[in-house]
Amino acid sequence: MPGFEFLLLVSIVFLSMISPGPDFILVTRNAITQPRAQALATAFGIVMGCMVHATYCMLGLAFLITQSILIFSTIKYLGAAYLIYIGMKSLLAPRPVQKNVPTPAPVMSSNTAFVQGFLCNVLNPKLAVFLLSLFTQFITPDASMGQKAIVAGVFLVESAIYWPLLVLAVQMPVIRTRLQAMQGAINKICGAVLIAMGARVALSGFEPAK
Repeated sequence: MPGFEFLLLVSIVFLSMISPGPDFILVTRNAITQPRAQALATAFGIVMGCMVHATYCMLGLAFLITQSILIFSTIKYLGAAYLIYIGMKSLLAPRPVQKNVPTPAPVMSSNTAFVQGFLCNVLNPKLAVFLLSLFTQFITPDASMGQKAIVAGVFLVESAIYWPLLVLAVQMPVIRTRLQAMQGAINKICGAVLIAMGARVALSGFEPAK
């Protein structure tokens, strides 16, 4: 892959990753309310979800997913239901007992945090569409597995770097202290946004990828 195309690939993946979405909301919320180990487990769950998406794209299954109304709709509704579920949990989180004094959130296990991140990512049907478009833009239909691995590798490496770094950034003492002071409002905002995203996914139409 020529240098310019490689830089373009890296840029497109990075811009898509930093765009606010369900993964970003979930990781940010857990980085504020959970210890570092659990927050990082959420991030690594998302990375593993990205690995699933990248693997089936390399095997040519993304086209099947984006062409089948049954498969796409199943993933879509499961993903929507899960976003609404974790959004409701965030909305119903305990309020601060006193103004600007956060009530410590129940500490979840690292396994639970990992599963949250994994399911939030792997049940996002839009990622299948995005990765399919990424593969079709940068490789030809008869591309070798090595060429496909470059595209998948860029996506995975950036995921493995970005999501843990987001946790570390949010958990910087000066940032986390201020965010925790607004924990009640953040829980409600994150919950409302996740529910809205879930509803949007559920109501979105089926559009086969070209």
